[in-house]
Amino acid sequence: MSHLVSAAQLAELLPDEAGSWLVLERHSQTFERLYALESAPDIAWLFHDTRYAALADQSPLVVRVSPGSALLEAFAAGQGAPPLEGILVSSTATPARVLAQLRKRLDIRFYGKRQALLRYYDPWVAAAFFSADEALNSWLGPLERVIWFGGTFAQRAQRGACWYACSATPEVTAVVEPDDVPGLTHAQESELEDLLAHYPLWRHLVEQAALDETSAEHAKRFLSALGDAARLSIPQQDLADFLVLRIAHHQAALPETWVALPADKRLAMLKRHFDIKEDETTIGRDWA
Repeated sequence: MSHLVSAAQLAELLPDEAGSWLVLERHSQTFERLYALESAPDIAWLFHDTRYAALADQSPLVVRVSPGSALLEAFAAGQGAPPLEGILVSSTATPARVLAQLRKRLDIRFYGKRQALLRYYDPWVAAAFFSADEALNSWLGPLERVIWFGGTFAQRAQRGACWYACSATPEVTAVVEPDDVPGLTHAQESELEDLLAHYPLWRHLVEQAALDETSAEHAKRFLSALGDAARLSIPQQDLADFLVLRIAHHQAALPETWVALPADKRLAMLKRHFDIKEDETTIGRDWA
C-alpha cells in the first residue's frame, strides 16, 4: 500500500535522510535555468538506455538536488512550473538504482494489453496517477516518495492547488517488483481519461476567461460548468465556448426553456439569455 499527503509548502514533505532528484520536462530555458542555479548540476537523461533512446532530444532530465540548494528552492518557488516543470522523487537507494527505477516505470499497460509511455513526470499526470489508487508500493520500488504541485480537478476544488506526496508504506515483507510492465487500475484509467478530456478545456479557460489555476473556487466553478454542460447535452464542438460563457455567469440560473431546444441550439439560446441578463445586472461577469 501507499498513502497520499498534502502540504502548503514543499519543505513539509521532504524526508530528512533520503536523497532527492528532480524529474523535469525539457523547455527552451530549462538548461539555462539549471546552470544559472548550479555551476555543475548532476544531470541524467531519463530516456537513455530505454526504448525511447532515439528521442534523446525530447528526454526529460533527472537532476540530483541537495537540501537547501538554490535549485531546490527555485523548484519550490516555481511550484513545478516551467522552466523547472516536473516532480521530485526521494529515496535512500543509490543514484543508479533510482535512475533505473525511473526508467523502468516509463511504460504502462492500459485497457488490457495496450502499452504506452506514462508521463508520470508531468505534475497533472502524477496527480491523476498517484491519487487514484493506494496499491503503488510495487510501482515505487526503491522510491520512497513522489512529490508534485497542483492536484486533480477534484482536489483543486477541495483545497486549491498545493503540494502532494505519494509515499510508500513500509511492509513486513519486502516488496517484490514485477519484471513485466505494470498495468493501470480501473481507477487510474478513469482519472487519466478525465484528465485527457478536461485539461484542454481547463487551459482554454486559463487563457480566455482568466481562470486562476490555484483557486479552489475557480476549480469548483469549472467542475460545476462541466456538470451543466453534461445536463444540457452541449455538443463537443460547443463545449469550450459554453464553459467560458457559463463561468462568466456562474451565479445566474440556467433558463428552463433549454429542454425544448435541440442540443446544437442551446449555446445560442444561452448567449441570448445571458445578454438579456447583462442588461439587468453585471454580477455574473466577475470571477472573484
